[in-house]
Amino acid sequence: MYTSSADKAAPTPHESPMKNALAERREIERDERMKRIIAAAKKVFLEKGYFGTGVRGIAQEARLSPGAIYYYFSGVDEIYVIICEESFVLINKALMKGMKSGVTCIEKLEHMAAGFMNYFLKNPEYTDL
Repeated sequence: MYTSSADKAAPTPHESPMKNALAERREIERDERMKRIIAAAKKVFLEKGYFGTGVRGIAQEARLSPGAIYYYFSGVDEIYVIICEESFVLINKALMKGMKSGVTCIEKLEHMAAGFMNYFLKNPEYTDL
């Protein structure tokens, strides 16, 4: 039988904060697990390359089941795109910082090139992905 929201009892003042705390904790756990999967995927991509990487390898590295990986991501391609986007955001920040620091166009280009090189010196794993 269908019941409308008007038929349900209003939550007590004590329920709402508890539900919010549980929802917040679940969100934190979800984010942490996704970060764990991404970190494991980076490692596997670096070791085996794009074509040698599969969900099972990522799951094994993350110490999760393949089903858990699919719960958070549609597959290896989505994970790889996220890793690439993360890299592009960091590169863009380095380039923008260089562009803002120069006075002339030549100085801005020099600073941007230096920022680009420094990015890859500090994050060599992204050159191999």
